[in-house]
Amino acid sequence: ARLARGLAGIDAWIDRTIVDGVVNATAAATWNTGVRLKQLQTGRLRQYVAFIVLGTVVAAVVAGFLLRTSLAG
Repeated sequence: ARLARGLAGIDAWIDRTIVDGVVNATAAATWNTGVRLKQLQTGRLRQYVAFIVLGTVVAAVVAGFLLRTSLAG
């Protein structure tokens, strides 16, 4: 019984410290990302289109660079 209580205590510590820590850190990161992304939401359609076009151009440039370097060597 003593061994089982000791193992249960270790398990409880791991759960409180490591598992809960990872879950809480993930929740905080998700919340903070949402707060920052909310600032980009302006309701202006032209701005959204500009971001989409810019993202597409950047993705095409990166893809072209990666394709060119992979074919070269």
